[in-house]
Amino acid sequence: MTIAITIPASTQTTMAACVQIQNGVMAGHDNGPMQQPAVPDPAARLETVVEAVAARAEQARDRLDELAARLDELEGAPPAPGDAAIDPADPVRLAAIELAVGGADRAQAAAHLSEHFPGADLTAALDDVF
Repeated sequence: MTIAITIPASTQTTMAACVQIQNGVMAGHDNGPMQQPAVPDPAARLETVVEAVAARAEQARDRLDELAARLDELEGAPPAPGDAAIDPADPVRLAAIELAVGGADRAQAAAHLSEHFPGADLTAALDDVF
């Protein structure tokens, strides 16, 4: 069984540890080339997964903080000439924010939003969020 996870560079888990986990070999075990891999230590495996999830959550929190700071800057500022007023409770905009916080880029968010909100004008919401 292969489990694919993304481990950000900010985590302390090394690529070698990830490969060891994938192959069922944990750090600290010296299994020569002809030996069977050791049974992986479930606690060490779980710790690695938890570290990866925590790092991803930290990235999402940082992105949310950036978006909140942007909203604070924009709050009370008059819209730029030619810009339509953006409803903060617009479902398209809220969905775009959730996608951005989840790590989606503008193109991924646009594809997802166009599926879930057919016919909606996505440009204003995407411009506001990205």
